[in-house]
Amino acid sequence: MPKGSVVVYDEHAEFDPRNIARGTGRSPSQIAPALHAMCARSGVRARGVIDAAAEAKTAGRHEDSISDLFRAAGVRVSPARKGPRVPRFEALKQMMIAREFYVASRCAGWLRTVPSLPRDPRNPEDVDTKAVDHWLDATSYGLAGSASGLVTVGDFGGAPPRLPDTGDRVMYV
Repeated sequence: MPKGSVVVYDEHAEFDPRNIARGTGRSPSQIAPALHAMCARSGVRARGVIDAAAEAKTAGRHEDSISDLFRAAGVRVSPARKGPRVPRFEALKQMMIAREFYVASRCAGWLRTVPSLPRDPRNPEDVDTKAVDHWLDATSYGLAGSASGLVTVGDFGGAPPRLPDTGDRVMYV
C-alpha cells in the first residue's frame, strides 16, 4: 500500500433491514453509542464530516440541528466541503486507479453498494441519484474534508491495531 493511501476501515450505517434506501428513524443520541463503540475498537475518537444539510435548523423553530445533536452526544462533526459531485467522484476514481484507496472487507455496505452503482442516464459522469449512493457520498465527503478546512484523518500515534502499515492514515465515514 503506497504511503499516503486512504483506507475505509470500518463503517456504521443506519437503515431499514427490509429497505436499504430507508433510514431507521433513530435519533443522533441513539446512534452515537454505536459510533463511539466502532471508533473505540480502533482507538480513535468519534469525529468526521457530515452532509452540510445536517447543519440546518428546523424552519421557524429553535431546535438543534442534526449536527448539534451529534455533537451533544459526543460525536464531533463538521459540515463537509461538498461542491459538485462529479469532481469528488473523479478524485476518488483517480485514487483507485493509482492504488491509493482501499476498502476493508468489514465495510459490507460500501462493498455491496458502491461498485454496482448505475450511471445517471442524463449525465454519465455521475451516478444515478435514485440509487443507494449514501456510502459513495459519505466517502467523497470524507475525502473532500470539512468546509472549515479541518482534515478528517485519524493519526494513531503508533501502529494501528489489526491494520497493515498505512502511514497511520485511516478515514472513518
